[in-house]
Amino acid sequence: MGGCGEVVMASFVVRFTQEIDEAGAAIGQSESVGIEAEAVDHGQRQAPPRWRVLVRHIQSGEERLFTDFAQAMEFIEGRVSAFGYQHQLERSPEE
Repeated sequence: MGGCGEVVMASFVVRFTQEIDEAGAAIGQSESVGIEAEAVDHGQRQAPPRWRVLVRHIQSGEERLFTDFAQAMEFIEGRVSAFGYQHQLERSPEE
């Protein structure tokens, strides 16, 4: 059993985007974004700027847009689990 086993890989492209107005300020505020950043303006707390998370699963080409980082991670976890399971089904019985 000293040989190298097979490598199964799931690949993703993850992009974080944010809309910026002409003055350079983030457009929109969101309390549900899981990217923790807190702005303080004159001693008052503000919700973090609204980020969007685009996730593309390379093997399937499936692409989803999220405003909640936790949901993006759930999508990734689901694709990794499904990809590994599909790979096991495709292996020949002789292996």
